[in-house]
Amino acid sequence: RRLSTMRLIFAALLEWGLIKNDPAMALERPLIVDKATDFAVSSVDVERLVASQESFVRCFDGLIGDVAHQERVVLAMMHLVASGAFLSEIGGLTLRDFRAHTVLVGRGTGRERCIWPSDAALGAINAAAHAARPLPPAPDSPLLVLTRRLNTSTGWNLLQRAIVRAGMTDTGLTPAKIHRAAAQALIERGFGWKEARNPSGYRLIPRLGKAPSVEEMEREIARCHPLEFV
Repeated sequence: RRLSTMRLIFAALLEWGLIKNDPAMALERPLIVDKATDFAVSSVDVERLVASQESFVRCFDGLIGDVAHQERVVLAMMHLVASGAFLSEIGGLTLRDFRAHTVLVGRGTGRERCIWPSDAALGAINAAAHAARPLPPAPDSPLLVLTRRLNTSTGWNLLQRAIVRAGMTDTGLTPAKIHRAAAQALIERGFGWKEARNPSGYRLIPRLGKAPSVEEMEREIARCHPLEFV
């Protein structure tokens, strides 16, 4: 689309006599290579990231405060995502979803399922869920809380910061790649692409009731294009 727009602009300038040669004639369309989605996440990298975060949590053992609590929440998020949960689902988890050996994620959606974190992961999630609460919470209270709202963007930024702090940017490990690995786990469990294709929370964007046809889109483009009169 950008090349087509550039050709239109230079064609108009040439027709108006503002330029003598059309440099867009020498432009070649770049070769588009289909690249398979990268789901490869090394378990060694995940374990290294978790170990790095655990070392920060140990620094705050016995301490109560926003920073100490945030580090515990980040560790819990890592364990949840590594076990197959999406960051977009973590903010909606409640204490009712946290069970003896499993965590129910995606309650009430097409992705509703149980994940089985390790005993160490369950311990970290439990610590993050109860460390900053002065009173026993209600079953429907959020599982993880921060001083600001825990949503996909907040979790993404915290996870990215932990990756940078662990010195793992050179490994290619990113929140996006961890998300894609979680999506792959859903696909392998039979949930299909319909439920796994939007791990970043974009499924919340409302869909159009009626999709325009190609002819309708072409008419609108022709009507609104700034060079249509040429």
